[in-house]
Amino acid sequence: MIRKLLCISIVFSLFIFNGVAQNLPPQKQTQVEQYKEMLIKYQGEGNKSETANYLNKIAYIYWENNNPKNAIDYFNQSIIINQEIGNDNALKTIYLNLGMIYSDLNQFDKAQTNYQKSLQISRNLKKTTDIASCLINLASVQTSLKKYNDAITGLEEAMNLSKELSNEKLLRNCYGKLSENYKYIGNTQKSTEYLELYTTFDKFVQTKEFKQIQEEKDNQINQLHNVTNQIEAEKNITESQLKITVSSLKEFENLSNEQKKQIYTLSLENQLKELRNLENQSQLRNTQIFIFFIIGFAILLGLIAIVSFRAYKHKKKTNFELNARNEEIMEQKEKIAIQNLKITDSITYAKRIQQSSLSSEESLQKHLADSFIFFKPRDIVSGDFYWFFETGRNSPYSKFQKIEIDEEDKFIISAIDCTGHGVPGAFMSMIGYNQLNAIVFRGITQANEILNELHKGIRAALRQYKNDNRDGMDMAICVYNKERNTIDYSGAKNPLIYIKDNKLNMIKGNRYPIGGIQLEENRIFTKHTISIDKKTTFYIFSDGFIDQFGGEFGDKYNIKQFSDLLLSICNENMQKQKSILEETIAKWQGTEYTQIDDMLILGFQISPV
Repeated sequence: MIRKLLCISIVFSLFIFNGVAQNLPPQKQTQVEQYKEMLIKYQGEGNKSETANYLNKIAYIYWENNNPKNAIDYFNQSIIINQEIGNDNALKTIYLNLGMIYSDLNQFDKAQTNYQKSLQISRNLKKTTDIASCLINLASVQTSLKKYNDAITGLEEAMNLSKELSNEKLLRNCYGKLSENYKYIGNTQKSTEYLELYTTFDKFVQTKEFKQIQEEKDNQINQLHNVTNQIEAEKNITESQLKITVSSLKEFENLSNEQKKQIYTLSLENQLKELRNLENQSQLRNTQIFIFFIIGFAILLGLIAIVSFRAYKHKKKTNFELNARNEEIMEQKEKIAIQNLKITDSITYAKRIQQSSLSSEESLQKHLADSFIFFKPRDIVSGDFYWFFETGRNSPYSKFQKIEIDEEDKFIISAIDCTGHGVPGAFMSMIGYNQLNAIVFRGITQANEILNELHKGIRAALRQYKNDNRDGMDMAICVYNKERNTIDYSGAKNPLIYIKDNKLNMIKGNRYPIGGIQLEENRIFTKHTISIDKKTTFYIFSDGFIDQFGGEFGDKYNIKQFSDLLLSICNENMQKQKSILEETIAKWQGTEYTQIDDMLILGFQISPV
């Protein structure tokens, strides 16, 4: 039944678009009509593979002759059939073609959708070159849609894949588009760097292509010279033979009949002698061949015996060496296993040290009753960490702090994302944790001043004034003043989200991180103050949750989707919110996508005192 319906739909499409096809050139029109006849034939036979093939052929003709509407229709029909037969390679190519057509029509949203489908199939097929090409095409559309950051993310992945493939053309395209997108977001330094790389690779690729074209031309010229010389040589031989033949004929005509008879008789006698000589030579040759065959056979048997004996000795020696090598490999394997176990034990111990330095969720709830900590490291140890501190005259640490006489009681809470993850990130987290404690112990409790001092401390600790080390951290920090009912916020790249009266507000942090390269003379962070006149829910977080790949098309979760999720759950109790976040990200990842970064979200709810 389904086959009949599909056949009817194809025939109907052929009838509908028959009039549209009249604007094709006569030769192409004839070709389309032939393909349509083959299409109906294979559809009637139930040959889905050939049906899809001829739908694609018709689509290509329309596309090449500036008829995109018909091309899109035939490609879409081919998609249905290829999905039924599971032809992923064909689907990947068709979605890519549709992306190009919609891009040419300036329908960039549809182009983006089709490029994403082609990219997902390429990822499933693990075709690295196709993945890189799809990412570049997708980035071009995202640039047109002004999604510059998404374009940069895809281009950086394409750049890394192109480097693995040593593909200069793909690298050149990546550098050019990265320069363009960094220019749009105002990062002149990055734009200039990638423009220089693009210029270098463009010259290299053009030079390489020119050499290839020149070599092809030289080869063609050489082939033409060879053919010309061969024809000339054959011509000379033919002319020489023709002259000899003509000369012989003239001489023969001048002879008398008697002379002709004598010549003929002598010719016959000579031919007879030649035949006898040939017969004798043939017999002699046969005898020699037989003798040579016997000798050769004997030599061959001797060689086979020698080779077999040597092969046996070599095999015996090789087996002995292999056994010794296998024993050595097993010993090395055991040593490596022991070393891995020791390393894992060391990292696990480091995890206990890191966990002991991080306060528990229960400790946070002593200060902020309605709160949660969502903390999910990617590896055993984490580059993300959270930090909170009570300061003021009533603080248990007041005797260690330099506190002014009128210092008010405050509670400071922060979510920090260090460069990297795993062991390197964990080292950075310990440096940051100790620096934060030291800053507050010096009596610095203003949100922006803490970030200013932390930036200086990280650069000094890593000696970034003297080297090109770029490690650092992104973070958001909040200072809660109970007496004034205010929250002071400062951020290094990471934002603060707060929800009041079911309305979501986002305050973005400064665009530069803690630590790393500093081009400006002084790095000053901004302080924002939020008054708490009614119940308000606050969220600070790292980028691990929003950058996680997953879903149907392998996209990032993204900040928009994350904000919508927080708004939808803000009225739940804090532990319920934490459970929803855990379930959401697990469902988003599924079993296909692994965690790519550490995840950290701190949520707390405050009502006016």
